[in-house]
Amino acid sequence: MAPQTQLPNAYCPPGWVMNDRSCYLLHTDSPYTWKDANSFCATQLAHLVIIETAEEDNFLKQLTLPIIDLHHTQASGLWTAGSDDDTEGIWKWIDGFRHTDKLIQGYKNWHSGEPDSGSGNHDEDCMCIIGRRNFEWQDYRCSTHMNFICEKSITYSSALVG
Repeated sequence: MAPQTQLPNAYCPPGWVMNDRSCYLLHTDSPYTWKDANSFCATQLAHLVIIETAEEDNFLKQLTLPIIDLHHTQASGLWTAGSDDDTEGIWKWIDGFRHTDKLIQGYKNWHSGEPDSGSGNHDEDCMCIIGRRNFEWQDYRCSTHMNFICEKSITYSSALVG
C-alpha cells in the first residue's frame, strides 16, 4: 500500500508502513491479549495505535482490509490503544511505550451502542476496531486474543555534510 504522505529524509523500519508522520505495523502473526499487545508494541519502541482523525482512521481501514472481516467478531478485531480500565466510562489513549495516557477527545468512531461495558458487567475495558464496512470501534474484554496495530513516530535521517 502506498503511503498517504512522504516526507523528505523520513523512513520507517522494514515491515512498517508510513502515513503522515507515523509508522504502522499490522501484527497478524498471532493474536495477543490487549496488555500483551501493548507490551509487544513497547518492545518495538511504539504503542498500540492511537486514532485521532478520520483521515488516519480511513488509512488504517485501507491497511487492514485484507484481514478485517465483515462481522463484529474477536477473530476479526484489532486492538487499539483505547482503554477505560482505570475509570469505567472514561476512555483514554494509553501509550504503553511512554507510560502516558490522554483522554479520547475530538474524533470518535464508536459502533452504534458502543461502548457498552460488557452489557453492564463492566468487563469490556479495551478498544478494538471491528467490521470492514464502517471500521468502527468497540469495547471488548482485555483478556481476549486479537491481532493489533502498533504505531510510532517516523524517523528522520540527516544528510551527511562532507
